[in-house]
Amino acid sequence: MDKKFEFEVIEHIAALSDEDSIVLTELNIVKWGNAEPKYDIRHWRLNAFKENTPYKGISLSAGELRELKAALNNMEI
Repeated sequence: MDKKFEFEVIEHIAALSDEDSIVLTELNIVKWGNAEPKYDIRHWRLNAFKENTPYKGISLSAGELRELKAALNNMEI
């Protein structure tokens, strides 16, 4: 069974991978179905019709994103 789902990219924030790739990693604000929009880090595949197909990823509330930002700021990379 092919389960259809609806999503809307509300705001594109950043591309986190090489933009010349067919599969991009992006940070966006995405609304999934009827749920409230969330920050979303996910791989997206661009098809021949210039439509994005979402792959597995992670959605974060504003609070979760703040915690992630704080953790990343404390890391040495």
